Amino acid sequence: MLRYIGASAIANAFSVTPATRRTYRKLANELETWRRSRGGLPDWYLERVRLLVSCVERNVELAPGSSTLEIGTGYVHWESLILSLITDVSATMVDVVDNRLLSVFKLYVSELEPHLETIGLPPQRIAPARVLLETVRNASSFEEIYSKLSWAYVLNESGTMEDLPENSFDLVVSSDVLEHIDRTILSSFIEKMFRLMRPGAYTYHSIGLRDHLANYDPKAPAKCYYRLDGTTWDRWVNSKVQYINRVQRPEWLALFRQAGFECISEEADYEDHGIKKVHPSYSYLTQPELDTNTLKLVFRKPE
Repeated sequence: MLRYIGASAIANAFSVTPATRRTYRKLANELETWRRSRGGLPDWYLERVRLLVSCVERNVELAPGSSTLEIGTGYVHWESLILSLITDVSATMVDVVDNRLLSVFKLYVSELEPHLETIGLPPQRIAPARVLLETVRNASSFEEIYSKLSWAYVLNESGTMEDLPENSFDLVVSSDVLEHIDRTILSSFIEKMFRLMRPGAYTYHSIGLRDHLANYDPKAPAKCYYRLDGTTWDRWVNSKVQYINRVQRPEWLALFRQAGFECISEEADYEDHGIKKVHPSYSYLTQPELDTNTLKLVFRKPE
């Protein structure tokens, strides 16, 4: 657990002021550029392609010309890229900080191209998909990509999405993002998402419920935060640069339903959480809910 404790301490040290948080982001981007350039396209990124293609095919009516929104686009605009491979969409990507890595994006696109015929795209989309990937590979800037693909990138530092037009999007997606939204604004955030969407629109979210600090320590349990109550966790472990809201399955479903959404599909991955004595504040969870590792949710805004 020493690495886990060390990771938490470092994250909290970088969370002290806006200046230290900017330094953290700069160093993290440099490290991620080096790490991802060496490692190439991760298998789980390829799996994200297959999962989203399959999800859209089974659950979502995504017509050419649809307007899509990717929340928390991160280092590479991966979900927007996937949706553009499926059909010709007008994609908007929003984030709270600029973490974009052009060289990594182009590398991932180059390594995705050999897999186009195995990710579930219909045959008639293979040729347009190759053209799209070539456009990204040959671009000299993100702005050139946005111009040629009819994409838009929006920085919204408050994280409230107030700059985006309401009743505008046919599909809203995110991957490993919602677990980082401050739990104190989560209800209003999802209500805002509802207002951004057109009647009949869909939203897809892959939500990671693992303790992200455990990624730095192979000896740490998958959900180490189960040992502590929320107040203790937020005071001594959580941080602004590695924030985890610890929201669990029943709460996620309730938040979306309270905002007005209809649940279309729910899938989950499970993993032994590894905690012998779970804090009583989690006693409302069933064993499968305690072991839920990832949620994949599709909701629809009623017409």
